[in-house]
Amino acid sequence: MPNYRTAIGSACVAMFLLLLGCEPRAPATAGLEAVYDSSRFRLQVSQQRLEVYDRNVQRTVFSAAAEDLISAHRADVQLTESHGYYSRVESPGHSCGQAKIERADPYSEYFLLSGSFQSPGCDLKFYLRVAVTDQAMFISAYTSDENYNQLSFGFDSVADETVMGFGSQVSQLNFKQLEVPIWVQRQGIGRGAQPLSTMINANSPGAAGDPLSSAYPVPYFLSDQQYAVLLENTEYSRFDFRQSRRTYIHVQSAALKLQFFSCSSLLDCVGQLGEMSGRMQPLPDWVHSGAIIGLHGNSEKALSHYQTLHSQGIPISALLLQDRAANEDSNESAFLPPWSGRGEPNPEPWRQQLLAAASQDNIRLLGYVHPYVIDPGSAPDAAGFLLRRQNGELYQNPATGRAGLVDLSNPQAYNWLKAELKALITEQQWSGWVADFGEYLPVDAELYEGLAADSYHNLFPQQWARLNAELLAELDSTGQAVFLMRSGFTQSPTFTPLFWLGNQTTSWDASDGLQSVAIGLINSGLSGQTLNHADIGGTTSLRRPVPTMTGLLLPTQLSFKENSEGSALQSHFALHRHPNLLKRWIELSAFTPVFRSSEGLAPELNAQVYDADVLPHFSRFARLFAALAPYRRELMEDARERGWPLIRHPLLHFPDNRHFRNMAADQVQFMLGDSVMVAPMLTPRNEKTSRVVHLPAGEWLELWSQDLLSVPAEGIRLKVSPKMGEPPVYLLDTANTRNLILPALRSAGVIADPADNAE
Repeated sequence: MPNYRTAIGSACVAMFLLLLGCEPRAPATAGLEAVYDSSRFRLQVSQQRLEVYDRNVQRTVFSAAAEDLISAHRADVQLTESHGYYSRVESPGHSCGQAKIERADPYSEYFLLSGSFQSPGCDLKFYLRVAVTDQAMFISAYTSDENYNQLSFGFDSVADETVMGFGSQVSQLNFKQLEVPIWVQRQGIGRGAQPLSTMINANSPGAAGDPLSSAYPVPYFLSDQQYAVLLENTEYSRFDFRQSRRTYIHVQSAALKLQFFSCSSLLDCVGQLGEMSGRMQPLPDWVHSGAIIGLHGNSEKALSHYQTLHSQGIPISALLLQDRAANEDSNESAFLPPWSGRGEPNPEPWRQQLLAAASQDNIRLLGYVHPYVIDPGSAPDAAGFLLRRQNGELYQNPATGRAGLVDLSNPQAYNWLKAELKALITEQQWSGWVADFGEYLPVDAELYEGLAADSYHNLFPQQWARLNAELLAELDSTGQAVFLMRSGFTQSPTFTPLFWLGNQTTSWDASDGLQSVAIGLINSGLSGQTLNHADIGGTTSLRRPVPTMTGLLLPTQLSFKENSEGSALQSHFALHRHPNLLKRWIELSAFTPVFRSSEGLAPELNAQVYDADVLPHFSRFARLFAALAPYRRELMEDARERGWPLIRHPLLHFPDNRHFRNMAADQVQFMLGDSVMVAPMLTPRNEKTSRVVHLPAGEWLELWSQDLLSVPAEGIRLKVSPKMGEPPVYLLDTANTRNLILPALRSAGVIADPADNAE
């Protein structure tokens, strides 16, 4: 039982109460003081402030004035959805602030603070309950009036703090000075990059998203001040860091629940999150053996492309066949695959040959599924399982070809969809699949047994992940097969074997291109997604005809011209992949958990891994990826046992290096485990041929030359101009480098063996 004392007049009275086993209580006075003590944390209320001292790290880890701790608001909120992206309009209502603590009651299991609001027209009470364990503080807040449907929780922060995390956030490495929304939605196309976002929104309003929209947001952040916060609420929330010395968390609920972690190292904080989110398990061995090749399975060119890759001796672990069904009503470039058609009775000869070749070469097949019925009219048995609006109309999303979304909150619908997918996967003999979508649950839907859609919205992708995990178990494939997801929420890692970052554009920028991959892998790794990766080369590519004059104004990378039927040149607004971009993306991806290519949504516009000028580059880095398998396996055990991500922010290992706190988007560095520092080339050659690399103290081996750099305590800054095929990569002198990395890379012929040169 925790020890506690409270100043209620004299030490003698306090001791008397303790001896009697009574629960001492603090008087409601302006000079209220109280203390709650546990083996690790000491909570003290004094002069209308709450402070928490952590004995493990021997410092105050939390402080807040009463007026910041809690405020309550009554407001009407409207969410409007367009193409999977949500806009929020909040009608002004009444707010209660200026909280004053009037009681501080230290019970045996928790510390209860209560009081009132001093702002006009506020007669409600607030209650703040703090429970502590040896690992964390658990804070819950509520008021006496549930009509106040928004709560805010605030505490002190420092001005130069670095704030990281929030799930698959791909455009920001430091969220200080920003307000971060937590709401599952489409990531968007362009996300503010111009002129792309303007062009996308002109065609599909809202589809561009914004720099903070995410299909996998997590209400969690890690501070370089060695603490982390996890909000347990599933409703819409906002994390506000716009005040330099205050942090505020706002949640659309009459009750707020969060966890506060403090830690002696940032890695410890990340590991503690895994206790709540779930820890991901090591991937099957076959994933490590080589590249997963993404091909459009309804194109007869797929067989030729596979033969080209295989003939070059490229290590290939699997083929991901992405069949797609076109729909003229859709404004999107991607269409849902017709999985509900389940299997062609007489597949095309080329497809039969492709499947036979893959089977003979011991290469696995992956497919594609989703929680939609493409044509609800053709599936009468699903009619009662599809989401409807509150007015009874079938919910059909134009962004997904007007398909019907299965209500996963309904157990019968859940089981029906699982049975359909189980039959499909068994028939196709897949070793894995993409479990796409999950971010489209409408807030005006009528859910099973009246479940509130605004509270369930963020949980829908988590439920979709649960269904797929049950599929693995029922197919007796757990640990042998995998499924990939891009959408999710806090506990998705409990169910999901592998994540991917979503459909990045075939571009370089930090809004939605290659730079955003490096950023997204770092943030997601800090947020529980210990195994994550991206489509090599990006996915979103598109083409739209434009007037000739408009075409002349477009930048080169967004323009495309071709002969029309009358032989005149037709200008297009086109987002397409150049060989330079593809090669740099290949280089980065070889140092991530999975090496998976994508043709993109418009393959004919894009440079491809099977092109003659890209093929040798792809082959080399596929071999490098396969050679790193022993090291990745070791890191995956760390993910399972400790909750540590494979892709790591350098601050996790070098917290005193100030450069890593605010890396520019085109100068991002990341670590693969504890031994490999990757500084990818993130800009086109015609824009920048060099980049800066920061190395902290230690013995570092430059990968390609194997030159040894002895870096002093203050670290060093290098300006490098690497040639294509030799991205800046440095190996720290560790047991993993000596025993797992260097021998494997030399054996695979990726780097030279110094012994050979000596001869």
